[in-house]
Amino acid sequence: MRGRQNSYRCGVSGDAGVRVARVLVVVWMTAVTVASLSSRSGYLSGDGPALHALAYLVLAWLLRHVWSGLPMPGRILAPLAAAVGFGGLIEMAQFALPDRTAESGDLLANGAGAAVGLLVPLLRPLAVGPEHRPRTP
Repeated sequence: MRGRQNSYRCGVSGDAGVRVARVLVVVWMTAVTVASLSSRSGYLSGDGPALHALAYLVLAWLLRHVWSGLPMPGRILAPLAAAVGFGGLIEMAQFALPDRTAESGDLLANGAGAAVGLLVPLLRPLAVGPEHRPRTP
């Protein structure tokens, strides 16, 4: 069942799907870190709540795949806590930089994006017909 479950979620079956998700999480977290800690005059000078929400939506969605084997409450809570915790660390790091500021609004946007990234996949089975839902043995 787990291999079939990961096949549906990641496009790669079994433990390979989890490994791919882990690599993507590291790549995405690196990109978010560089973008968040770079100078405001850089390539993300117009960042705002929507960009924060999008970045953490993707992060939470990827983390959900990494922890897809957890029972249901943990499958949602672990990625949410990790994404929000990562956002908090980024905000603390920005506080220490002279050309960046730590803002509670950014942390709120990060959390909202992470929550949406975790809840939207849960709603998908409701939106598609039974012929498109994954079959369980």
